[in-house]
Amino acid sequence: MTRIKEILSRVIFYTVLELIALLILFTLVLLKVYNVMEVIFNAMFIEIVFKVLLDYMNRLKEIFLIHVYDKEGKKFNKEYFELYSNTNIVRVRFLVFFEYISCMLFSAIYNVNGIVNSKEVLTITIIMVVFFVLCGFVAWIVFMWGFLHIDYNRKLERLIAIKKDNFDAYTKEEKDILES
Repeated sequence: MTRIKEILSRVIFYTVLELIALLILFTLVLLKVYNVMEVIFNAMFIEIVFKVLLDYMNRLKEIFLIHVYDKEGKKFNKEYFELYSNTNIVRVRFLVFFEYISCMLFSAIYNVNGIVNSKEVLTITIIMVVFFVLCGFVAWIVFMWGFLHIDYNRKLERLIAIKKDNFDAYTKEEKDILES
């Protein structure tokens, strides 16, 4: 029975990877069709700045917490800090990714219509952008829900739910979660 579960989980994992590859391919086709390369270069620039800021803020928080824990005589758990902060960074990055997609779609709609002086065209454009942002948010929720059904991610989420932002050494209960 466990062998069947293992095979099914592998099939599901590779199916999800195939769907992600298909989504990327579909996105590349849309980029070529709607000619949104300018938006892509802007997004790349924003992503570089965003990554530098996230790394800087993460490092500042780590240094601050190391000093606080040293002052209190506690041992700082760097491994858990990295797990905790990277999980949050991944979530934020997915939201930013969907914002990029909505900006690209807005640019594509703007290029197709060509005229934004018309109130009807502007209204339709705004409605479509809101619709695509909502679709991106729903896709993000579905992806996160699917992501949590992978065994090690469930363990990580359970650990974060119990430990939250406490970066002390692991307790027995937290070690049991990691070892289960």
